[in-house]
Amino acid sequence: MARLAAPHVHLLRAGVELSVPQQQVRCGDLLRLEEGDRVAADARLHRAVGLWLDESLLTGESLPVARQAGDAIHAGGLVASGRGWAEVVAEQTELGQIGRSLATLQAPLTRLQRHTRRLTRRLTLVALALCAALLLLQGGGLTGHWAQAVLAALALALAVLPNEIPVVLALFLALGSLRLARLGVLARWPAAVESLGSTTVLAVDKTGTLTENRMAVQRLLCWPQRQLWRAGEPLAEPWHRLVELAVLASRHDPVDAMEVAIQRLAAEHLPVGDQREHLHPQWPLLREYPLQSDLLVFSQLWCDEQGHPQIAAKGAPEAIADLCHLDGEASRQWLAAAEGLARGGLRVLGVASGLDGVPLHPERQTPPGAGGAPPPPAAIHDVLFQPIGLVGLADPLRPQVPEAIARAQAAGVRVLLISGDGPTTARAIADQAGLPPGPVLCGADLEALSPAALQQQLRQVSVFARVLPQQKLRLV
Repeated sequence: MARLAAPHVHLLRAGVELSVPQQQVRCGDLLRLEEGDRVAADARLHRAVGLWLDESLLTGESLPVARQAGDAIHAGGLVASGRGWAEVVAEQTELGQIGRSLATLQAPLTRLQRHTRRLTRRLTLVALALCAALLLLQGGGLTGHWAQAVLAALALALAVLPNEIPVVLALFLALGSLRLARLGVLARWPAAVESLGSTTVLAVDKTGTLTENRMAVQRLLCWPQRQLWRAGEPLAEPWHRLVELAVLASRHDPVDAMEVAIQRLAAEHLPVGDQREHLHPQWPLLREYPLQSDLLVFSQLWCDEQGHPQIAAKGAPEAIADLCHLDGEASRQWLAAAEGLARGGLRVLGVASGLDGVPLHPERQTPPGAGGAPPPPAAIHDVLFQPIGLVGLADPLRPQVPEAIARAQAAGVRVLLISGDGPTTARAIADQAGLPPGPVLCGADLEALSPAALQQQLRQVSVFARVLPQQKLRLV
């Protein structure tokens, strides 16, 4: 987290590597981009290895996008994975232009403010009509004294004109903000107080909203023995190999919450004498194979003490099954085991290793008689893999969530869970949080629904899974 908030930027200037404040970045500098870094200026990529950028700050799209050499990148992007070098091409960034545009915007009037203004205008017209009638009746017909009639009309105007309504409205909203502050909630604008008072449906995300956004390993399942380890139990020898491969398939200095949890498990549960044997801090890294859009697996190739290559991979269970070329029945059993862990609300990763070192498929092997050591495989699918096991990680539910949802439902507010996780995990978290039972609607199915059909589904579905950002907007 310290690196995410670091105010300095690592760059190459005139052949010298420097660490300078972000404000001192110049055009022509080469920015070094590592996982967890935020892009400091608009730039163009020179080199990139498996670089994925989270550009949600600029585009609102929460899913990382792949970037290659030659692509333009913008300040504010966060390196989700991979690394690269990029040349700064602009000091006036796209992010700064967005900020200047936002400074010119004015917040629209709230619904209560619009209704209050309409009521004020109508009352003002009625008051002015009464004042004019009093002036004409008293001055022209009753007394004939126009000076006294004018004074009487002015007094009536001061009494009936609704000048106090905006003051009373501001006072009530301020009192609402004060009550929220006593509950530990800051209301930055009156619209928040007004919206809370008229809410009927509350749509919430899962990660970081219902959960603590703090991953921890809860289950380990060895394969094919299917021995299950649960958090709190001693980490015995049968699971050491699985933890070893999961660590080897993670970056040495991880930022990803799942990799941090795996590293923490190894550091806390492996015996001190076994950590060097299983974690291999002395092994040099030969190559890494980043995530691909068509294969959600991250792999790393290492060199052991004898000079032999060793490879480890982790990723989505279905991707690991594809990588290991499991046949129909073996794949079905593997995915069923992963589904069983997911039903407990866990996020599941598969772990695999090379059969013995880094064997290649027969058609990829070096021809007999070729001299020298074979180069590292160019593609991860060139390697023969075997599944080692499954890792189940949990993002714990916040302790106050079930009570908060129960209070919302008691107040007549319906709660919807809209998550990007799989349907099994989303349903399990919803059950823990206290949402009512029912079907789960996935993003792929949502796309096929017409507006009328979706409206009908929304009456009976409270949990939405595998939902993309644009689909969340459609639901709202």
